[in-house]
Amino acid sequence: MGDRIVGGVISEKNLVGILVGMLHRGDLDAATQLYEQGGRAIAEQMLSALQKADPQMRDAAARMYVQARDFARGARLYEQARFWPDAAKLYEEAGDLASAARCWKKAGEPQKAARALHASGAVEEAAALYQELKQPDARAAVLARGERWLESAKAYRDAGNTRAETDVLRTVPVEHPDRVPAVKRLAEILLKRNRASEAAQLVADAARDNETGRTDVELHDLLASLFDQIGQAGHAERVRLRAQRLRARQATPEAVPAGETPPPEQDGYRFLKQIPIFARLTLGDMRDLHRLATEETWTPGQQIVDAGIDAPGLVILLDGDAEVYALGPSGARHLNSLGPGAHVGEISLLTKSLTSARVTASTEVRGLRIDRERFEMYLASHPAAALRIYQLFSEGLAERVRALSVP
Repeated sequence: MGDRIVGGVISEKNLVGILVGMLHRGDLDAATQLYEQGGRAIAEQMLSALQKADPQMRDAAARMYVQARDFARGARLYEQARFWPDAAKLYEEAGDLASAARCWKKAGEPQKAARALHASGAVEEAAALYQELKQPDARAAVLARGERWLESAKAYRDAGNTRAETDVLRTVPVEHPDRVPAVKRLAEILLKRNRASEAAQLVADAARDNETGRTDVELHDLLASLFDQIGQAGHAERVRLRAQRLRARQATPEAVPAGETPPPEQDGYRFLKQIPIFARLTLGDMRDLHRLATEETWTPGQQIVDAGIDAPGLVILLDGDAEVYALGPSGARHLNSLGPGAHVGEISLLTKSLTSARVTASTEVRGLRIDRERFEMYLASHPAAALRIYQLFSEGLAERVRALSVP
């Protein structure tokens, strides 16, 4: 628009003054209509002009903003005027809950401020306010929303709400480290209710499926005790043997005979991260990839991978040792020895080819396997990860070609 009024068209230069005049005269509907039609283009200039207006004018302007559904600027106007409750309500209408909470606090309404913070996802602030208000259930609820399950469960326990505590503990994801302490507490609750079989199943799942649980000695001791209670002595004995092996790995240097070092804690996730083609994956993509892996065991002499077959996927050794052999007309030729952290089958994940060597367990071996079919589904559902994997594979292949071409 130009600087003049032409054919009833109002210039932007005059629009602020016209709107202020309408509000001064109390012509709220006309001001609202004009603001909706063109006033938003000069909305900030309008707000700046209103800061110097008298309370009556500011109130009229705020009502104009409300009628025009411009709640955020109406809230800002009220906040500048220190009309805290009005500002908080309009910030809520605008969806700006953090600002609403700020104004509710200044209005002396901590309960409403806590609710706004809770709704906005500001877990720490909301929990602190609920603590001050002595509302443990509300504090527990906001902590659960922030995925701070153990703190939430403790808050419910302190409030005497075992039902809610149990519900929160059950929501901890299977793969999360908090799952182990959550399961221990759940087992305690279930035992008090004479539900030992359910507790045993819960603990067994955590010991099998959770990365932390697989190496948690206390969890295994608990599982052995639960198996004893439900009459499964054979299972209990096997779990105790597993717990003994875990203790041996986690022994302190003082508990290890002189001249020897304690075996390192074997972390399947850590070993997976060390494989070159996964070096650039994000934390989320790595976690999703790790969840594809299944744990397997092999006895001494058992073949982990045979030669000349469709590749079974990637295998990572967690515990134990294995030997690699090339098979030819003259028999088997030893190529390499593998220990914890070693892997085979990396290339088979990306290329359809037959295996070229045999891998045989020389001791009891525990490992992770990611089969090709699951990996292909992972690539299809994680395109960014797939791109990084293939880029690293290509770079590694190029390096090998260059190395071979050097005289």
